[in-house]
Amino acid sequence: PAKLLNIMASGRPVVACMNLKGDAPKIIKAAKCGYCVEAENAEKLSEAILKLYNNTLLRDEFGKNGREYAVRHFSRKICIEKYEKLFLKACMMAKNKK
Repeated sequence: PAKLLNIMASGRPVVACMNLKGDAPKIIKAAKCGYCVEAENAEKLSEAILKLYNNTLLRDEFGKNGREYAVRHFSRKICIEKYEKLFLKACMMAKNKK
């Protein structure tokens, strides 16, 4: 969900309209950074947009939450550390199979 991460990193609140079974809705919920509504549900989408349009504090809170979550979980440093752990684990597993 690269587009989602870019929005979060920029500190903007998220309004997403998609299949609710994917990773993006889970991230949005965990980050408390916006709303995710089922694809093709125009009524729920308009409700989410209006909630944010009419509530500056909520927009700011969602934006701040998204930015903090993105930095904590998806910054370059964090991603490098995660890949390093993954590669080390793979090497250890391969070594143990010999």
